[in-house]
Amino acid sequence: MQNESINTRSPLLLADRHPRNYNRWLLLLILLLLISSITLGILFGLEKSKTTPTPVSTTTTAPPPAVDLCLTPYCVKAADYLLDSIDETVNPCEDFYHFACGSWLKTARIPEESGVQNMFNLLDIELDGNLIDLLTSNTTDTTAAVAHARTLYASCINEAQIEHEGVAAVMDIVNYEFGGWPILHGTAWNETTFNLTDLLLQLRKYDDAIIFSVTTATNQENSSVYDIELAQGSLGLQETEYYNNETAITEAYRQFIRDLAAALSNDTSAITNDARDMFLFEKDIAQYHWSAGEQILRDNETVRTTVADLSKALPSSFDFTNYITEAYLIGNVTLLPTDLVTVSEVAYLLNVSTVLHKTPPRILQNYLVWRFLMNRAIHMPQHIRSTRQQFDRVFKGTSAEPARSTVCTDYVNNNMGFAVSRLYVKKYFDDDARNQSKDLIKNIRAAMITMLENATWMDADSKAKAVDKAQAIYENIGYPDYVASDNTTQLEKMYAEYVFNSSFIDNVLQMQRVKAQEDFRTLRETVDHRAWGDLPPTIVNAFYEPSTNAISFPAAILQMPYFNKLAPKYLNYGGIGMVIGHEITHGFDDDGRQYDKNGNRHPWWTNTTIEQFNQRKQCIIEQYSNYTVEQIHKNLNGDQTQGENIADNGGIKSSFYAYQAWAKENPNVDRRLPGLNKYSQEQMFFIGYAHGWCAKFTDAYALNRVLTDVHSIPQFRVLGPLSNFVEFDRVFNCTPGQGNSRVKKCANPAQYDEAFKAVPINCRRCVMFSPDHSDEQFCHCNRMRRDHPIISSNPHQPWRIDTHTERIFTKEQGVSLVNGALYVRCDIETDPTIIKGILLDIWHMPIPALLMQITGGHKYFKLRGNMQVAFLDDLVRFISKSNTWLFTNAANVGIVHLIGQTIRKRRLTKPLHKTVAIGVCNYGFVKNIGDFQRLEVEKSFEEAMGTEDRDLNDLNQGRSGGQRLEMNHTHFIFLDDGTIRRFETGDYRTRLAKTIASRQTTQELPIPIVTVLFEGGEDSVRSIYNDLRRNIPVIIINNTGRIADFFVRWLARTQEMDLDANWTVPLDIDREIFVQQNSTCSPLSTDESNRHRLSKKFEKYLSAMTDELVQAVNGIDRDRSIKVIKTDTLKKINPDILLMVLYCLQPTVRAKISIFNVNKGETLPDTILRSICKSVVIKAHQNLRLNKTERPVAYLDYLLELAIDWDCINTARELIVQDLLDNIYNKKAIFLRALTKQRHRFIHYFIHLGFKIDEIFFHPKSNPFAAREHSKTNKRYDEFISLLYTNEAINREDWMLRNIFKTTNDKNRRIISSTDDLNKLFQKVIGSYVKSLYYDSQIEEQEDRMGVKRFTNIISPAHDIEQGQLIGTDASYKQLARDYIIRDLFLWSIVMNHMELAKVFLAHMKDRICGALIATEILSHLRDNSSDAVYGDKKVRLTLWINYFEQYAIDCMDLCFQNDPNMAQLLTVQRVEMFGDVTCLQVADDANSKRFASHPCCRQAENSIWYDKLHSDQFHLRYYIGQLIGTWTLGLLAPIFTRFRTINPTQLPTEPTLQSYGINYCDPYAINHFEGKFMQTIYQIWKFHQSLHIKFTYHHVQYITFLFLFSYVLLFHFDPLLDDHSTIHSTEMLVIAAVTCMLIEEIRIFFKQDSLSFRGKCYSYFRYFFKQLCVISFVLFYIGLILRFAAVGDSATFQTARIIMGYDLWLWWMRSLQFIIVNPYLGPHLVSIGKMLKNLSFFAILIAIVMTAYGVASRSMAFYGTFAFNGREILRSVLYPVYYLLYTNLSGELSGLDEAADVITSIATHVLLAFHMLLINVLLVNLLIAMFNKSFQDVQSIQSDIWNYQQYAVVREYFDRPSLFLPFSTIFDIIAIVKMLYHWYLRVRYNYANPLQRVFKVIAVRPELELAWQEFESASTYAYAQCEALVKVNQTIINKNSTLQESGEDRSANNVRKNSDTIIQLRNEFRAAIRDLRNDIQLIVKQK
Repeated sequence: MQNESINTRSPLLLADRHPRNYNRWLLLLILLLLISSITLGILFGLEKSKTTPTPVSTTTTAPPPAVDLCLTPYCVKAADYLLDSIDETVNPCEDFYHFACGSWLKTARIPEESGVQNMFNLLDIELDGNLIDLLTSNTTDTTAAVAHARTLYASCINEAQIEHEGVAAVMDIVNYEFGGWPILHGTAWNETTFNLTDLLLQLRKYDDAIIFSVTTATNQENSSVYDIELAQGSLGLQETEYYNNETAITEAYRQFIRDLAAALSNDTSAITNDARDMFLFEKDIAQYHWSAGEQILRDNETVRTTVADLSKALPSSFDFTNYITEAYLIGNVTLLPTDLVTVSEVAYLLNVSTVLHKTPPRILQNYLVWRFLMNRAIHMPQHIRSTRQQFDRVFKGTSAEPARSTVCTDYVNNNMGFAVSRLYVKKYFDDDARNQSKDLIKNIRAAMITMLENATWMDADSKAKAVDKAQAIYENIGYPDYVASDNTTQLEKMYAEYVFNSSFIDNVLQMQRVKAQEDFRTLRETVDHRAWGDLPPTIVNAFYEPSTNAISFPAAILQMPYFNKLAPKYLNYGGIGMVIGHEITHGFDDDGRQYDKNGNRHPWWTNTTIEQFNQRKQCIIEQYSNYTVEQIHKNLNGDQTQGENIADNGGIKSSFYAYQAWAKENPNVDRRLPGLNKYSQEQMFFIGYAHGWCAKFTDAYALNRVLTDVHSIPQFRVLGPLSNFVEFDRVFNCTPGQGNSRVKKCANPAQYDEAFKAVPINCRRCVMFSPDHSDEQFCHCNRMRRDHPIISSNPHQPWRIDTHTERIFTKEQGVSLVNGALYVRCDIETDPTIIKGILLDIWHMPIPALLMQITGGHKYFKLRGNMQVAFLDDLVRFISKSNTWLFTNAANVGIVHLIGQTIRKRRLTKPLHKTVAIGVCNYGFVKNIGDFQRLEVEKSFEEAMGTEDRDLNDLNQGRSGGQRLEMNHTHFIFLDDGTIRRFETGDYRTRLAKTIASRQTTQELPIPIVTVLFEGGEDSVRSIYNDLRRNIPVIIINNTGRIADFFVRWLARTQEMDLDANWTVPLDIDREIFVQQNSTCSPLSTDESNRHRLSKKFEKYLSAMTDELVQAVNGIDRDRSIKVIKTDTLKKINPDILLMVLYCLQPTVRAKISIFNVNKGETLPDTILRSICKSVVIKAHQNLRLNKTERPVAYLDYLLELAIDWDCINTARELIVQDLLDNIYNKKAIFLRALTKQRHRFIHYFIHLGFKIDEIFFHPKSNPFAAREHSKTNKRYDEFISLLYTNEAINREDWMLRNIFKTTNDKNRRIISSTDDLNKLFQKVIGSYVKSLYYDSQIEEQEDRMGVKRFTNIISPAHDIEQGQLIGTDASYKQLARDYIIRDLFLWSIVMNHMELAKVFLAHMKDRICGALIATEILSHLRDNSSDAVYGDKKVRLTLWINYFEQYAIDCMDLCFQNDPNMAQLLTVQRVEMFGDVTCLQVADDANSKRFASHPCCRQAENSIWYDKLHSDQFHLRYYIGQLIGTWTLGLLAPIFTRFRTINPTQLPTEPTLQSYGINYCDPYAINHFEGKFMQTIYQIWKFHQSLHIKFTYHHVQYITFLFLFSYVLLFHFDPLLDDHSTIHSTEMLVIAAVTCMLIEEIRIFFKQDSLSFRGKCYSYFRYFFKQLCVISFVLFYIGLILRFAAVGDSATFQTARIIMGYDLWLWWMRSLQFIIVNPYLGPHLVSIGKMLKNLSFFAILIAIVMTAYGVASRSMAFYGTFAFNGREILRSVLYPVYYLLYTNLSGELSGLDEAADVITSIATHVLLAFHMLLINVLLVNLLIAMFNKSFQDVQSIQSDIWNYQQYAVVREYFDRPSLFLPFSTIFDIIAIVKMLYHWYLRVRYNYANPLQRVFKVIAVRPELELAWQEFESASTYAYAQCEALVKVNQTIINKNSTLQESGEDRSANNVRKNSDTIIQLRNEFRAAIRDLRNDIQLIVKQK
């Protein structure tokens, strides 16, 4: 009723308004709308039903008749949304996902609060709306649970109450229960009361699993009971990868901490440091956190124990037993010693316990409380929630907070979902859907059973059990019965403790406490296998629970597009049917297959079936790991998502087969959809399936999904399964291999069995019992006596492999059941050549670049300090990137375990980088042999022969004494010697490595091998002895303990042995050594004489060496006086071990041993390469002595390639190249390798070494810079383009120019194939003012250059250039070619983003300053125009390099300026031919390089140009007066009163040194070359007028005069034209003529710009604000003029003309500011004002919006109907009055409101007015003042630089401006325009250009002078450039220099590197050279 009274009352201030009858017109309007809607609907339907051509042919026949269409409302609706989703321009066989979702993806909008839009999200939105309705509307349901749910919702939605309560409740818990948050208390927090366990328990009371997680779960091995699960906790950023690199997310996370803390406290003193410490602590524990993929791969590491034994199973500094015991007391549960505990992520728990023990209490307290507050932030007041929202913007890609009603609904649903479901299922769920779903499940279950029965990879036993499990799967559909039942007992019991009040935060805390207690109380309850589960029916999802073998399909998912009871079955089967099949398949995926039909975990498949399953699983893993999410350029993690991927593949197949079976039983029932009738029902099945996975993400959300989700990205949930499904190929007529159809489908993985049939491998078995002692019952092979068929007749006969074992001719090979690693089992006497063939020919492993063996590192071995993380990361990274094969003993202990874990971490974080790790071990030593397919735990011969009378307990089940393998290896080679529990393999690994390393021909260098020793014992001594004897270098890792440190010490102590000049040949102690404890021979048979001689040489060391060797072997740490190996007795060493040590310490042997110190400067690759070189180079020179025709440099090239690949420049210089160019054979290949791998240090070295780079890219025998006929086949740059601008390089995803530079019509493909393409590229990224840089021949270049100027770089042209004859020497041609290729490589490096290479090439250029500025310009263009550089690291990196190259140019200019200021000035404006005839200032201006333009040298050059032939020092008063006199007298008195430049008459040249059409202010000839006084006076008058300063004065006076004339006309003589007589005043005619002349002048200025293209001229002209005003001024003037002459009398047209002319006059006056900006005192301040206009424009827009808002709102209420609907009335009544409110003019507004003061609309308007005045006049105005003040302070610091930068444009403009003033200047303008037109005609008609066109550049007449300028710049900057070439760019230094430059401080003091001692030392030498060079130049000039 209230609304009705408001709407019916009369509006205020409306008199005599009569009501009108609109009913008739309203009815007519509604009728017309209805007819239009019907018509449009019919047309839309017809359009939808049209057949659109599709690019793929399908198997469907002609479209069926219309009666086959389903025209029910649901079918029409389904057809509509599918038609809106399908993109028929995409071939379904090429990309089915974009075919099915393409149109949807184009139109879908990602919600601001979500980060994703998909079908689930749309269903969630609909569900939320329904739940909001249920929770807010009245209900008759009296259930207490429902009432509490509604109370909870009401408290959540009441934001006012939440704001009122604030944070007190949460902070009370923090302060009184947790002990406070130290970050809020600064140094006042007391850490003495800190107790970690108590704090963790307090947090667990609120259901927070931080750091550690303890929960109750179903026991995996006995699903009828619950057990305790102890595992890792959660991370704030969820996954480890987020912490590995510094990104926007990590910064946002730290900012989240700071913001939240700042929102809770006014004391911010400790926030920054504490936030950093918290993040670093979390980053530390994150390194041990297991990802989802890791949890899958390492599931077998789970430990199952009891409470009593937990401390034994989990020994750590943290008392986990006490922790879980106290935790369960929260739920009033007392744990028993026999209670079961399942411990997951054991390694995490142990490592993090250690971290916690070392972490200070303050950090722990801060972090734990932070995580509690982080979890509660979304439930707290808005200022707290906003901190979370800001973080989510970066972390999830959201840009807004969800609606409060949605947040509250989700919270209630997530916590009291079953209570809410009671309301939902009664109102919104159809029970018919429940029944139909049961039929679907029945049919799909049957299809799955059929698939299992037909599976060829399962044996009969496994198959039968699998079928039983499928039949036993229990189904939950829709909702549990008790939810909708009238009997509410169970529901009430479930939520009995969920009692809430009106305080939301109290309710949240109560909820957390109840949840925690429920979790712990569950331990004593009985498992109900038929219970629904934890997730309610009101959730859009589906589930499979392996412990109960049950599938669940909540009511919320049983709706469109997944399911509808009225939908065609193909849509239901493609939608919910696939989901059903997916969940059923989960029972047989990598996890579900481990649970039987009762939900108990145990192996119920045979090993054969598991083997076949793992082969298929590995195929799935590899398939999905190769999928790249293009949006974020990141691959999926196939290990992490394998379970869901398997379920997707099985789900689509079982659902499709079920649909086929249904369609066969129900023919012609399913009808087609309208508009989609060309698609068959089977095709529609797949279309409906794909549509359900259409999704669109933000980048942040996509990254989070890839890192954390066990599901693949939706795109690959479609493409992955369909690519493996042959039925999809059949239905859409796809060819395998086409698009998303795989040739090798994962259903049939490749087998190696066939290939192994021809491989001669076998196994061994000990058959003759031979004990080590006569009374033992165990043979030497470690089997019992009864396990041998033969008993040795001689018990004292030593055990020998050839006499005691026999071969078993079986071939055992396959894959690991854990990680899919390939393995082979073979006899230990197998020829290594056979194993090499298996690796390369059968397993198809790529040939390695290096073989690395790892030895040492015993069971208890640990690396010290940061070696475990940093060193191992570097080692594995090197192995991965360098194509290295790593050989280990595969035992999961010691160093191999550590390396394996590092390999795993790299595989998870860098899935595309493969690390090849080959384990070579004794087969009998493997403890976890059951993890490999086809390998069973050994049984005795008696069992194999059927004998049953034996005690099975005596068998060596489980291999006691063996060792588990490290399962992160990629390959295993099991060597079988017939023994068990013995790890010895002799030297087989070394022999295998040598065999693999050998090449097929002797000309090829063998693959390098290196052995790396960590720690070690006796076996390590044997290993390195065997390796050194075979010339394999050994690297010892120092400070790893035992043998490694022993060798390091004794290598140092025995250095004097190297002084023995006669000891050149090593003493061999065993020519046929085979060290193996069970070998055929007893201890080593050594050469006694050599043994004696060797002992004699080391005699004085033997005693001490023996003692230390015993200590090292027994693990006694000499540094810490402890035993590393835990044993009570000292082990005696074999005498031969000492002898092996002596052998290794011989001078010629020890040279092959290298020592690596982690903390030293050398890198591991350098050490590896150095050790390889020591052996290979020696061997190469030995071969050279033997074979004089063999070239060792080819061997050296191979080593050099390794050095380049590994970036080992120091080793390459010292040991390979040795500073001799002849040591490099294939120089081209080597240089290109270094170039393409971006090895800048190598490039720098090669150039210094004398590489002829021009011969690499230009033909060495036919110099392309020499004069010759133009060749169409041998073009200059063909080789260069083909080598560097390859299709792969310019089409790669990370090339930032790909979105800027286009050469083909294909938007995704670019081609650079010619010099034209290159010229277009660089004109695009530098500017159109750059002339061509690349030519196909010298003739083409010469002809192009001669058209515009003389060719003046080294080579002088002759007159007969038409015949292509040029004069020059071979040396000049070579030098020119070298200069060009250095430039070309520099530009290539810049555009390819290889900045370190660019620095090197810049160091070898002559025009370094211009080159650095060119780089700045290109990078600035990339940053501003590339879509990849809009934000993030790329933009930051580009900005860093822009600043660097800008600073580089400034530093070089500094050096030149210090040596010779005058010469340095010339460098800023001299023409640089090498870069397309640009100048440094020209490039700096275009690159917006304000700091370079502000350099004193640039400013001085501009000042010199400004005054030209006048003396540049014109700052004295008398000079000012002289200029004024000269100006007033039109220059006649200038020679008397004005100061001109002078020159020593004795040095006056006879001809010009600088071209007259360029800048020549310093040309002595141009300054004074007239002898007569009269001619000199006339020349000075002319040069006076040519001075830019005088031009500016004339122009200034002219412009002011024009303004006064124009103002005079408009003020006094702008009258309308009358019919009887003319009223045009003479002054007005003068103004029209002046404007026309100025227009002609601007036209000339426009076309005289440097840009070569019209588009470039437009860009250059309009980039300046005053030029934009200029164009507007001219346009308005002529528009006003036209209207003025078109109007007759004082008409409206004339008034319009007057208004336009008035505004135009205002613009002309505003343009006069351009004269002020030239003034050095006033100009910078004008710059500041200009910069602040941006802020003004923002506030103008803001105020306009606020004004309009108030005007419209107020007039709609209090002034309704008081004005008509037209523009003038709206402005007059709405905007004008409101505008004057800015000036607090309220009288008019208040008087209108006070006329009806008591009317509600008037009151409402008063309130709105009050708020408006507060907002505009107080808040916004003060904010404007504050921002202006801040902006002024910011701009003031750099205003001088900005002003200096803008002066270039002023100087450039006046350089081309004619002398004098109007109308004389107009004559020159007209002449110039006529000339331009004439030359344009010549260029178009005859391809001729004006060689004397005036240019703003310094151009030398003779080439020698330009060469001298180049040499001066090169010499001045050489030392600096060489220093910079290899210096790592430091952003801090650049920023510091930039800041100092901007503040105007001395630039010579800014550059830290420039003041180095080296440069200072070289400066005097270069000054002397420059002085000599200057003298030579003067001499040349005089001679000329």
